[in-house]
Amino acid sequence: MTRTRREWGRVALAGTLALLAVLPGAAPTVAAAAGDGSPYAGALRANCAAYPGGATICSAQVPSFDGTPLDVDVTRPMSGTGDIHPLIVLLHGFGNDKHEWESTSEVADGADKYHWNSHWFAEHGYYVLTYTARGFRDNGPKASHQPSTPAGAAPTCLPPGGSACPPAGTIRVKNKDVEIRDTQWLAALVALAYPDINRNQVAVSGGSYGGGESWLQAAAQAGSEYWSDWPGLPRLRLQVAVPKYPWTDLAYALMPNGHPGGPSQAPAGEPYRGSDLYSSAQGAPDTPGVGNPIGVTKTSYIGGLYSLGTANGVFDEGSLSPQSNGPEPFTAWLARVDAGEPYSAPGRVDDPIMGQLRAAFSGWHSAYYQPGWRIGR
Repeated sequence: MTRTRREWGRVALAGTLALLAVLPGAAPTVAAAAGDGSPYAGALRANCAAYPGGATICSAQVPSFDGTPLDVDVTRPMSGTGDIHPLIVLLHGFGNDKHEWESTSEVADGADKYHWNSHWFAEHGYYVLTYTARGFRDNGPKASHQPSTPAGAAPTCLPPGGSACPPAGTIRVKNKDVEIRDTQWLAALVALAYPDINRNQVAVSGGSYGGGESWLQAAAQAGSEYWSDWPGLPRLRLQVAVPKYPWTDLAYALMPNGHPGGPSQAPAGEPYRGSDLYSSAQGAPDTPGVGNPIGVTKTSYIGGLYSLGTANGVFDEGSLSPQSNGPEPFTAWLARVDAGEPYSAPGRVDDPIMGQLRAAFSGWHSAYYQPGWRIGR
């Protein structure tokens, strides 16, 4: 039988994660010393239900590191799969929810979730953490293979449920200091709730919105002893990240092909004068104007994502004042993008709103600019 490239890719990924399940690592000790997270670890064991196919899912609303309620599911490894288990976090796409990678069979949708879902990993000895990302609602299962949330789960902030809970529980588009820490915090809570998790065998995977986070999580581990390190909670090491159709530079992904203008447009004395008219320029995320020019906005993408976010969640609406890392004014940023070019003021320096947007999307939401990105490559 001849395998397609996609099939070979799936075999390779499955092999990588199968290896994770048997890699030597220090066996986990009994639950870590009690800390702020310990009362919520019990909630991740309390409300559980068995589903067709043999999987058991436990569901709870638990506060994140900053107290924001998050809608969390844990799929337990099936019986007969060993005594010590790896943990994988499956991260959903933009506008979706925790159900995206959940399934009552290993087949799931028969496409990109075939043998890549909560059931398949539980069948192969994994704990699986799935949760609705901060700011998004949970609209329930969208396909017949997706399990419903076990009855009795605590109500969430905004109907119809999920993790949309203003003012803090808002969409931050995978901010390295917000959603990235949510995942690290929740993974540590799961490890506290289930002491048979090997803390040195953790993986993350996700598509699109979840793929962008997967890269950011990999960058967070690179160059650090621990990936998740919270007082009173188990310390975890991330061994594998499997991004699917992700971004590494969100600003460039949405506004690509910025260039300095070439010899006919660059003012005399600028370092880029005489450069190729079509050469791309990617500077540091806080490099203004000519050093890292804004490219062509993908208007349909940006507008579509914003509409999807407002339909299924709540965006953060921060200030346009200078800031380090949020809150972030997504609606104001969109209005400036929609107003169109020019995106720079006289002298070809970014106007304040576009400069803020670029610094945020590249510096706070993109793996490419994180210190661990180059260390880990």
